[in-house]
Amino acid sequence: MRIDQPPGSVVACPYCQAECEVPIRPATTIKRGAPVVTERTSKGWKGAQAAGCLLTVLGVMAVGGILCRVPAGPAGLLLGGGVGLFLFARIGAWWNHG
Repeated sequence: MRIDQPPGSVVACPYCQAECEVPIRPATTIKRGAPVVTERTSKGWKGAQAAGCLLTVLGVMAVGGILCRVPAGPAGLLLGGGVGLFLFARIGAWWNHG
């Protein structure tokens, strides 16, 4: 197929010599509209995941008594909140960036 043919004209296929139309747009056209993930767009989700990890580690340390003597209720909330924040950020990152 020659490039100098106008779109819609009939030409012979270079492989099988069958008649075919010149496509309206070339096959090498770049598809637009798909989101491009860059380092800047993921910073918020990465920060939330890091905060979730930090809260989880602090919660584990508080539950185990390594950090200090913290009652089980607040230590459990710290641990659960950290895990919840991390999972929320992972799902959010996946939802927005695939």
